[in-house]
Amino acid sequence: MTLRKSLIPSLPLWAWPFIYVILFMGLRLFLSPNLGTDDVEAAVFAQGWHLGYNPKQPPLYTWLLLSLYRIFGPSLLAHTLLRYGLLFLAFLGFGRCVRLLGISGDIRKLAPLTFPLLFPIGWGAQLGFTHTLLLTAALFWLLAAFLAFTEKPSPFQALELGIALAFGFMSKYNFILFPASLALSALSLPKYRRALLHPYAFMAAFFAILACSPYIWWLALHMPEPGANTASPYMPPSLPIRGVALFDLVLSALSFLSPLILLLPFMGRRFFIEPLPSPEENPEQALLLRTILVSLSLLAGGIVLGFIPDVKARYLHPVLLPALPLILMRMAQVSPSQKAMRHFRNAGIFIIFFMALAIIIQGLSEPRWCKNCRWHTNMPALAQTIRQTDFPEGSIVAADEHIAGNMRILFPDARVWTPAYAKNLAWPEQSPCLGIRRSMDNTGTSYNATLPMLRYPQRKSHFAWIISPSCDADLLQWVTEPLPAPPPAKAGT
Repeated sequence: MTLRKSLIPSLPLWAWPFIYVILFMGLRLFLSPNLGTDDVEAAVFAQGWHLGYNPKQPPLYTWLLLSLYRIFGPSLLAHTLLRYGLLFLAFLGFGRCVRLLGISGDIRKLAPLTFPLLFPIGWGAQLGFTHTLLLTAALFWLLAAFLAFTEKPSPFQALELGIALAFGFMSKYNFILFPASLALSALSLPKYRRALLHPYAFMAAFFAILACSPYIWWLALHMPEPGANTASPYMPPSLPIRGVALFDLVLSALSFLSPLILLLPFMGRRFFIEPLPSPEENPEQALLLRTILVSLSLLAGGIVLGFIPDVKARYLHPVLLPALPLILMRMAQVSPSQKAMRHFRNAGIFIIFFMALAIIIQGLSEPRWCKNCRWHTNMPALAQTIRQTDFPEGSIVAADEHIAGNMRILFPDARVWTPAYAKNLAWPEQSPCLGIRRSMDNTGTSYNATLPMLRYPQRKSHFAWIISPSCDADLLQWVTEPLPAPPPAKAGT
């Protein structure tokens, strides 16, 4: 089937993802010079090479960021290149999965369009995510490596599979749900069971464990004791809360797959009512469907047993990303009409442009109503004001991670510390020491600044800082003391 009036010119399939990431990367650089919520954490930890940084997250993202710091220096550009480089890598992994699954023709041409129609990709990846983007790329490349291995097991394919497994585990811990579900599903299908039990598959697993073993050793040494971070022992959620969590799982799954699933009615009634092919006829489709069902069952079981207190859409990448190639396979199976394909394509392009427009509108209008205004605080102007006080980039103790992360890229030679990660960062010893915090009343501070918001100077943000010969307890106490309450309103006002 060929679309007569194609809106997708004949370019290589990688070209459209490349254009997409370049446009959105430029958009991100235009909207704000500040690091976002997840990027500030990455910047604070990327101050040296270590086996691990925070037991809550594997270190691979930090290592990649440090590598870019070596080339571009600590900067917003380095963070943005890593973010959109990983998104492009995920596009390429998805494209390889599409090819290995035998999806061809116009359905294959639509594949790059469908990827940004998942809410966590089209929206979430633009405004947040660090380790989750790494996880997204790892999931698709693992699926591609597994499909290639099952076609022809060999030492090379085993090595690729082992690298993909290690890549995934070092990206985010919930990655493990996907290979576990994939393996259980593969064991139920003769084609994949033979490959999974091949000696080379055990070689791949051994290589992955070997590659991850230094970090696993570090993690074992730094993992907090159970209950160490809580004042009281863990209590499983009540039955009503578990019921709410199960309902949240359903809503989160729908949110994750939107707006893509809203376009599926364009494919016609056959997409929803035509029987699925048998596993013998289409083992690839059966593998993907069973992997999703096993993952959802494991999640639901964890909720029912009280091990998983809540579920959000951003947690579901290992569960629902396989739905994307599964949907494409289903579209190829039902052979939608040219009209249906055009409607789907046009609606998808419109939604992507609408998401870009919404990001622009939010970025330009948010300073008028934002609460914390982290994207819109004029951090470069703050850094310039601090430099005028002759701070020579020794150490910086910042009240919160958002100040700390942005000071990390604005003072690249300084050592940055924040109480938000006190358990995971070494106390800075470089002299002198700058203590900085947000302020509502600058009384009693050595220095202060009132800065207009980016693109909306009517609103102001206030900062106060002191410079001490060393980072001592008095400076830490000053940084962490609560902000003074705003003055009471006068009577009659």
